[in-house]
Amino acid sequence: MTYRISKYHPLFSKHVDDWTFLTDVGKEQYNLTIEKYSDVENQYIKAVTDLLSLDKNEQLRIGNFQEIIKWNSVSSKRYNVDKSVFELYTKDYQKRIYRELYSGKRIFSCCKLPELLKILLREEAWFVISVDDYKIDVGYDYYIHISTIKDLMKNIDLLPDEIYLEEFSEYEFLN
Repeated sequence: MTYRISKYHPLFSKHVDDWTFLTDVGKEQYNLTIEKYSDVENQYIKAVTDLLSLDKNEQLRIGNFQEIIKWNSVSSKRYNVDKSVFELYTKDYQKRIYRELYSGKRIFSCCKLPELLKILLREEAWFVISVDDYKIDVGYDYYIHISTIKDLMKNIDLLPDEIYLEEFSEYEFLN
């Protein structure tokens, strides 16, 4: 089964005009600050780690890795990226896990799951995470997809407020 984690209530998810990218910070129509973005990002990561409750000694694999063009001062000015967002990206590009991922490392300890999810949510790269009986990726509109044979709905009470979990059979999960 495939599940979707979202900041949108499942009944209204098709009718919401809301921010979907870190680069939406500072855009007037969304009233999104870097702090609000970070809060939602942290809630998503907590939701995934709580739902999966993985053994810290397990390893996860990265598949279907695709590089994303890095923001630089020229492109960030050209596309009017908020200064705080550009600074965050610049710091992220210096992190060890980011460098390891871009240099070809594809096996990580499960304790690195939060950092890898941040890279996906911030669209600093795209890939599928495989661990235990789970496959995880981040989709358009700030959704996290989890494919598993386990019933995640029984753990729905573990989710932070305003984070939703739904079964999502329409999504063709990547192998």
